[in-house]
Amino acid sequence: ANKYLHWTGSGVHVKDHLVMLDGMGYDKVRSGTLMRKWIALLLLITWLTPTGIKRKLVFSTIVIALNFILSPVTIAIQAHINALGTDLYSSIRISRTPAILVNMTLLVVWLRKHRESLWKFLTRIRIDADFIKRKSTSIVVVSYVYLILGYFFLGCFEFTPWVNFLFNSSHRILAWFNVESVVESQILIGEKGSLSMLKSCLGLNTMLLFASLVFIMGETSLTSWIYILSGLLILNIANIIRLVLLFMHIQEHGTYVGLVDYHDLYDYLIYGIVFVLWVIWFEKFSQTRILKRRNEPAEKDGR
Repeated sequence: ANKYLHWTGSGVHVKDHLVMLDGMGYDKVRSGTLMRKWIALLLLITWLTPTGIKRKLVFSTIVIALNFILSPVTIAIQAHINALGTDLYSSIRISRTPAILVNMTLLVVWLRKHRESLWKFLTRIRIDADFIKRKSTSIVVVSYVYLILGYFFLGCFEFTPWVNFLFNSSHRILAWFNVESVVESQILIGEKGSLSMLKSCLGLNTMLLFASLVFIMGETSLTSWIYILSGLLILNIANIIRLVLLFMHIQEHGTYVGLVDYHDLYDYLIYGIVFVLWVIWFEKFSQTRILKRRNEPAEKDGR
């Protein structure tokens, strides 16, 4: 990593996992940058694919070699961004983007080379392979967009207007219940405690996942876009309600004890809302549902 930093002319270097610049230490470089989960996924798919041993060995070697090469690159990017004063969460998201995109490309290349085996496998487990074939390009494009937005985009921007909107909306709702609050510098302040918001709490990844699946499982139509926008609105409202309830918990108990448990509980409720929205989409509006309805008369005629 230090060699990459030196080659690029950066004054940053890493010493004992600590980011150093002009003799000053910054955040530690996070371990696990080797993308172990991606390696495990790629190797699993590779060795489950019915193809020759030689091809599997060559591709597995490429996967492992590329990730070992990308590991110091990821560390170098994270160290440089950290030294610029970027928070740890953002530096991790940005630095991992190149490695994730490379691994995604490896996955796409392998599946494309062995797509006939993929279609047979999907048919065997009763998934509509013809639908996946028609949507394969959309699935690949949406996957890349999801990864770029969920990692690079989320890491680069602070989303200050969005955070202020959520906190100001929460402030107005709290006023209805006679709970005093003030919004200052992206912090919701109360008499007995305050709430701040990390970018990970915005729910951007959850919203992207919801929108991606709806987009893939439907036609590019006005109905799809209306449903996506309506779903995103519902999720933002749910997030505001979550902030209100967390803030009221702090003001009522005057302590942060148990706040993490409530935070996680409300997260699960939001995941539940996403699941319900998906179910409604699949049952009422998705293309798979429309195709099923169209095929029902043909099946009856065949009988």
